[in-house]
Amino acid sequence: SIGDIASDLTYFTFQGGHFTSIYSYNITDEDSYMLDIWEYGYKVADNATRIIEAYDNIYAEQTPTDQVDLDVMVAEAYGLRALAYLYMSNVFCLPYKVEEGGVNNGEELGLVILEKPVGVNDKVSRSTIAKTYEAMLSDLDKSLTYFTKVNKDRGFEYINPSAVHALKARIYLYMEDYTNAITEANTALAAQKGKIITDADAYKAMYT
Repeated sequence: SIGDIASDLTYFTFQGGHFTSIYSYNITDEDSYMLDIWEYGYKVADNATRIIEAYDNIYAEQTPTDQVDLDVMVAEAYGLRALAYLYMSNVFCLPYKVEEGGVNNGEELGLVILEKPVGVNDKVSRSTIAKTYEAMLSDLDKSLTYFTKVNKDRGFEYINPSAVHALKARIYLYMEDYTNAITEANTALAAQKGKIITDADAYKAMYT
């Protein structure tokens, strides 16, 4: 609910005082919520990176059945890494673009992009926002490649092809690439036999 608090979609009372600093935009670099998002976001990204590296090292020696399972797992790992980047970029980075005023923050600081597991003494630095978004889209494309290869996923409880397309739609939306955002959203909907609701009454009925 951090995003809800920051966007004024909710309010806090004396029972929810732990949101006071966020609600008043008084966030410090020692804020426990920010520290947790940073830590666990990179835990997901790091573990996904380790899965991807392990996949390359052990794949050839596996049985065909196990190779299919590994293909699904590495597809999920690419998808989860992109998802972690997306969450963290929303919290710690400026918007990629702002249509009103034509602001483009692509060259501002983004995230640390993991291409391999980071060692204890390795030095890292933040990429630009543009490079961060490129990394997310690249990971999602690779995820779809592996899902397509085996034509298999593990269902709604896990990252799956429709979820990957939905993530791509969200990323393109933030990039203000509306054509690709619509294409990816329609692909995600079609994969689950869904549809875009345009009737106001039908839209309201979803929330009854």
